[in-house]
Amino acid sequence: MFRLGRKSLGVVAAVAVAGGAFAGIGAATASGPNTQFYACLNSKSKVIAGSITTTPLTCPSGNALVTWNSVGPQGATGPKGATGPKGATGPKGATGPKGATGPKGATGAKGATGANGATGPKGATGSAGTPGAKGATGSRGPVGPTGPKGDVGPAGPTLLAAGWVNYDGTINGDTVAAGATVTVSRIAQGEYSLSISGLGTHYIFPTFTANTATYMYMPHDAIVGAGTFTADVYTANGQDSDWFFSVVGH
Repeated sequence: MFRLGRKSLGVVAAVAVAGGAFAGIGAATASGPNTQFYACLNSKSKVIAGSITTTPLTCPSGNALVTWNSVGPQGATGPKGATGPKGATGPKGATGPKGATGPKGATGAKGATGANGATGPKGATGSAGTPGAKGATGSRGPVGPTGPKGDVGPAGPTLLAAGWVNYDGTINGDTVAAGATVTVSRIAQGEYSLSISGLGTHYIFPTFTANTATYMYMPHDAIVGAGTFTADVYTANGQDSDWFFSVVGH
């Protein structure tokens, strides 16, 4: 295999630049990351004669075989470049899924008791409860002191006249208030006339009770005036009867 020196490599490089089309052909036909190329170089014109191939060649007289690799040896690491300016802040990324709940932490110490809050408004009155059972009757208390004497009440009715009358109209006996005069007469069977004078100014309340008849009555035509009471009195059965009268007044 013909190897070029440094000077020959410069010539090959120049030819490769000038004949870029050949270099392109060689590159297009390369296979693999590092391919070795072969060509014949005219010794006088310094021009590649023929085609560039990846298979070894036998050059004619007046030509030299040249070879090169598609990838050269790795050069030395260059110096670190200056730090570039800070780029713009990118958009906020989507929220990631919620992580698992961590274990429960230890219970903290009890805090100090807070101050009492203000008293709230009074609530509404609740409904009345069910009445309880009646309790047992207590023992009787002691008798209280006698109260003061009350005022004297008004005077009650006064008996003005009273008497027993026989069936024939005669008075059998009578009790008459002072100053009163009683007169009785029989008008007809079972009918009598009674007159009492000297009664003064009183409201008159007469009553009559028969002995043998069921009862006696006085019609509404009784006359009261100037201290005199006059009325006709009848037995209920229309028969003569002993009877009693009394007159009270206020």
